Amino acid sequence: MNANTMPRRALFILLPLLLAAAVSAQAQSTAKPTAAGKWLDKRGHAPIHGDAAAGQTKSEVCRACHGQDGNTPVPTFPNLGGQRADFLYWELIELKHGYRYQSPMTEQLAPLSDQDVRDLAAFFASQPLAHAHDASADPAAIELGERIFHSGDAQRGVPPCQGCHGTNADGIAQRPGWPILQGQHPAYLAARLRAYRDGDPPNSSNDFIMNGVARGLDDAAIDGLAAWLVSRGGTQHQ
Repeated sequence: MNANTMPRRALFILLPLLLAAAVSAQAQSTAKPTAAGKWLDKRGHAPIHGDAAAGQTKSEVCRACHGQDGNTPVPTFPNLGGQRADFLYWELIELKHGYRYQSPMTEQLAPLSDQDVRDLAAFFASQPLAHAHDASADPAAIELGERIFHSGDAQRGVPPCQGCHGTNADGIAQRPGWPILQGQHPAYLAARLRAYRDGDPPNSSNDFIMNGVARGLDDAAIDGLAAWLVSRGGTQHQ
């Protein structure tokens, strides 16, 4: 049976299905590959150096979301000011090359050279560390967060956070690829910890560690850590 002999009603039913199949096939043939299954090894790299003054001139687009000095008023965006240049560089490289394939940052970073990324990292690292504050934080939550940060939770298999992030969450010189957490927005911190805990695909060697650490954190522990970390305010790291 061809289109000339096929009943008109049947033709009207089949045509949309055939068109949908054709569109689906075309989409599959032109779809860009994703970064699913890819991860970036951040271990053992040479220290990052960049030109902070050059980075400032290149940061105009960044300021719309992250603020003039990298400290944003938007609680769901991360503060960048005062972070370690090594951490910032590798985070940007991770985004630039699509290891976080769902991020809108990939398109913005794609045109930048490696030197551009180094300069941006140097600029934001040179800015003041955030002084975020949450006056509404529950003192009991802050106490819980402090206990987990310094001592972990042996029963849940959670190690002390200070081992990688410093006693006061201000980083460790020997671990420049790990972030400073003090003064960060609690909403952002809590969201990242929940993503790690709930099985967000690892995008880097650091993420594999954090997936394992966060697996033992319940909501109370995550909210407590976020509350304690923001209570640290911010003091410029050395």
